[in-house]
Amino acid sequence: MLRKDKVREAILVAKRVDNPDYFGWDQAYVTYPAVFPTVLVPIEATNELYRLAAETRGKLIEQDDNVYDFFIGLNGFLPLKTDTCIEFMDYDSMSQMIDIDDNALPEVRRILDEQLARHGQSFDRLLEVAAKAIRR
Repeated sequence: MLRKDKVREAILVAKRVDNPDYFGWDQAYVTYPAVFPTVLVPIEATNELYRLAAETRGKLIEQDDNVYDFFIGLNGFLPLKTDTCIEFMDYDSMSQMIDIDDNALPEVRRILDEQLARHGQSFDRLLEVAAKAIRR
């Protein structure tokens, strides 16, 4: 689980965040069906993410030589517009999740805001592109 004190060393947004394959939609059934935009933001494979991935997979770090692709999801549904986990794909294309501690979510949002701005992007702009794709 990603904890608040490790967010800064874990999250580093990749340089290319506007790949059309990363935009999509999802739905939730609360009291009525709600469809909302989603965006997968690629994040760099940091040492902390590798450690958490190994922990998630139940392996010792020194035994884990896998290469992973890491993503964090943005969504137009949750209040912070951030998924509550980091998704990673291993060499077998198996998708697994690293949970984010509830106390760490505001810090994750803040760091993502900072880093997306450095790439000329924002939560709202990325979700707007995804929302336009839904309407097509």
